[in-house]
Amino acid sequence: MEILGLLLVPEALFGTLLGIAGASLVHWLAPNPEPVLVEAGLVALGFVTGLALSHWWSAKDKFDD
Repeated sequence: MEILGLLLVPEALFGTLLGIAGASLVHWLAPNPEPVLVEAGLVALGFVTGLALSHWWSAKDKFDD
């Protein structure tokens, strides 16, 4: 799958948005200096989790057929 295709997976987009929301909370609640690596990790974790869910659901649909 090409990179643009990965970025347009609905589950990955939703996971990324949840990661951004989590990173925003960390940014808002954490003392200075903000833990930038934690924020980036939350966004990446949301994206990867969304891709994993998409893969799992598509594999499950293939198995059910």
